Amino acid sequence: MVIVFGVLLPLAALLGAVTAEGIKVSQAVKPWIQRQLAEPAEFSDLLKKIPFYDYILPYKETIFLKAGEMVGRLSSFLINSLSSVTVMTGPVHFYAVHFLYTMFFFLVDGQRILSGILRYLPLSPKTRSGMLEKFTSVTRAP
Repeated sequence: MVIVFGVLLPLAALLGAVTAEGIKVSQAVKPWIQRQLAEPAEFSDLLKKIPFYDYILPYKETIFLKAGEMVGRLSSFLINSLSSVTVMTGPVHFYAVHFLYTMFFFLVDGQRILSGILRYLPLSPKTRSGMLEKFTSVTRAP
């Protein structure tokens, strides 16, 4: 419970806040870039500082068009990525709690569970112990 309330819930709150801020940023940046593209004089001043401006000048309209498309794709990608992270937060928490719950009982009653499983195996006691030793050595191998 300490891990759930101390780690997982704050992590979920942090992911929610990051997602909300990402959506706000993408919504705030898109109009700014569209305004910059609508007023090409300011953007042209920035382009003039590029060393090969003379070679780029004939393709200025294409550059503006591609920059607008790139901004649209980037904002869509960010929103889709952040929303998929938010959607997966619930199942991840469920699996983490389920993992911790199961691990608790394996740690507390592990020997009893193991002996119950071994008892129902249709193998000789010698084969069971050999198999158990092999599994143990494999799982503890570096």
